Amino acid sequence: MDEKASRKSVLKLIVRAVEHLLRSENCCPFSKEAKSLLRKKIRQYIVKLIRISVRLAEIDQVQGVSAIHVKTAENYLMKIAKGRFLRHTGTIGGTFLGASISTFLTMIIQDTYSALVVLVSAVLSIIGTFLIAFHRGLDP
Repeated sequence: MDEKASRKSVLKLIVRAVEHLLRSENCCPFSKEAKSLLRKKIRQYIVKLIRISVRLAEIDQVQGVSAIHVKTAENYLMKIAKGRFLRHTGTIGGTFLGASISTFLTMIIQDTYSALVVLVSAVLSIIGTFLIAFHRGLDP
């Protein structure tokens, strides 16, 4: 049996063990539908965690998966789960800040100032700076 087949069989055994635990009547106070959904989500998480851990071990060119590989894989999965908006706050903030700086520079170069344009640019720069700082605060 080659290495990939061995990994797949271990993965299947782990998934079956979790499913067996969740099938027992006294395991948890969930309805049948909730247990089914919980089983599906746990299976997906375990499969992803194992695959990423194994991939990290392969990248490090080691034979076995260490605890560090599993922790790194878990951290990676947690970062993915943060949500689409939170992942793009830095990009949105940078765009707002860049637009406001560009507008300020254009006003200075052309020596043309408008109260509305200054106000909009100031608001964009404040929002952009806040979004960049918020994004930076998300990463440990």
